[in-house]
Amino acid sequence: MVATKPQRVPVECYLCGRPITRDATDPRFLRTRDHVPPQGFIPKPRPANLITLPCCRACQDEYQRDEDEFRNNLGALAPASVNAAARVTWETAKRAFKRGPGVTKDFVSRLQRVAVPRADGSTEDRLALAFDAAQTRRVIHKVGCGLLYHHLRQRPRADQPLEVEWDTHLDAAEYQPMIDASHYRDSFGRAFAYVGLVVAGSRDSIWLMWFFEHHMASVAFLDAVPTCDS
Repeated sequence: MVATKPQRVPVECYLCGRPITRDATDPRFLRTRDHVPPQGFIPKPRPANLITLPCCRACQDEYQRDEDEFRNNLGALAPASVNAAARVTWETAKRAFKRGPGVTKDFVSRLQRVAVPRADGSTEDRLALAFDAAQTRRVIHKVGCGLLYHHLRQRPRADQPLEVEWDTHLDAAEYQPMIDASHYRDSFGRAFAYVGLVVAGSRDSIWLMWFFEHHMASVAFLDAVPTCDS
């Protein structure tokens, strides 16, 4: 009798839910591991508790450009003078600029002068960086999807409105009650931290996340769908 090679049992992609294996004949459904948050935000040596989830190649490729640009944007804006992780990220972004002239051209085109109000009523001229709002929301939403899947084995409904907020002027006291009541929390050095709160008696949840202890985002999931592993 000729022994047959056992078939790999597929698992699901945490983003799209499609079954994936490491030997799929269709490259779109090849099983990979995706980091939450993207490992480009976490400088080496990376912590042992970094979240990795099963993901198909198609979903990984779909988000790669958005994640790289979001990293470059944060690297430019994060407080590199006081946060070592932000400093490393900015150095990574600068190397990306050197490798791709188009990346540099796009970045420079989004720099603009803005008048920032002072306490005495006058204004101060400062250099600001314009973000692609849709692109930024997609990356933050993806990170939120990873946290939702990691802790609750759920995915957002396909018809669910995208509930994402981005706050560059963090008032920590405003969010302290939610932080105190959170069910889930973790941090990866000084690069990324998050808390998650589940609404009692429902599948609703909200996730707060901090990048480089400075920029904060939130994602809300309403009546998420349990996955096949739940």
